[in-house]
Amino acid sequence: MSTPLTDRFDTVVWQYLMLSLYGFKRRIVKNGQDSPDADSVSDSEILIISPWISDIENKKMKLRLPLADMVSQVVGREMKSLTILLIELARAGAKVGLMTAPLDHPYKRDFNEYQKSKEREMLERLSKRGVQIRLSETNHAKIISTPVGVMSGSANITDNGFYINTELMNLVPRNERGFDQ
Repeated sequence: MSTPLTDRFDTVVWQYLMLSLYGFKRRIVKNGQDSPDADSVSDSEILIISPWISDIENKKMKLRLPLADMVSQVVGREMKSLTILLIELARAGAKVGLMTAPLDHPYKRDFNEYQKSKEREMLERLSKRGVQIRLSETNHAKIISTPVGVMSGSANITDNGFYINTELMNLVPRNERGFDQ
């Protein structure tokens, strides 16, 4: 059953990503290469899909202390931004993929050069650290898929999408009965 989240979904996103990182570091999450269904999302995949994306900072919310402490102890640093978190997931063995619109796409026509350079730097940094980057002219979906669960809805992966605009995200935990359907 899908759970709609209109408030505080940013907390759930950070928790799902950090729980996934903890699972990879502690070898709790299994490598999905043995998945019988090649079309399904394997246990080792993290997918971030949004036409607009920025390096969201984890400054406006407080994770439950035990989770933040566990991840910081295992990784050796705090997860202060999306870029750091995705890089650490890739280093821990996750197959991390990110899809967004190209910088010259009409979606981003209002971006100034500073915004474009920040996004370009973020994508280059992620690519150099093992995150697979795909650019799509037609995608408008906003999805975050982790071994813990999947979120989809209206929120772009930006500060506006996470902290400012009114958005709706649907959450489906992977351990939910019937998830694979």
